Amino acid sequence: GISNLMAGGHSKEDFELTGDVMNQGELEVYFLETHNCIGLEALYYARLQLACYFKAIHEALAMAEKLKRYSKLIDVSFTGNQIKFFSALAYIRYNREKSTQKYSNRIIRCIKELERIVDNGTVFCEPFLLLLKAEMSSLKVNKRGLKKKI
Repeated sequence: GISNLMAGGHSKEDFELTGDVMNQGELEVYFLETHNCIGLEALYYARLQLACYFKAIHEALAMAEKLKRYSKLIDVSFTGNQIKFFSALAYIRYNREKSTQKYSNRIIRCIKELERIVDNGTVFCEPFLLLLKAEMSSLKVNKRGLKKKI
């Protein structure tokens, strides 16, 4: 992971935050035990980003699901819009593998939330929104209304 690249650590996976500087598993346990929701959000967001960058779809999906538990916090956090973007990206990538109504609905919800934010004047979210719409355009609708790979 990023911390391992900076500190010479050795992770099993590129998207892992475990090595000389930190251990993602120990950090998660610590944040859970101390009820540190902000720490958990930051950890899960970092792991979500790395998983998206390294195309670890199932890891990205797992982190997006964990972050859903903190949606009220995410809505007011500095990284909330980026979390919505990366979560939607994880859902889109998963839908390329296995199209489901559950994740199609989550994609649409994330896009609508970002559209609302952009419409309210948060212009730095517009690139996120445009990228998600481009990803969505690369999918097509099947008979059940679900998105799948062209």
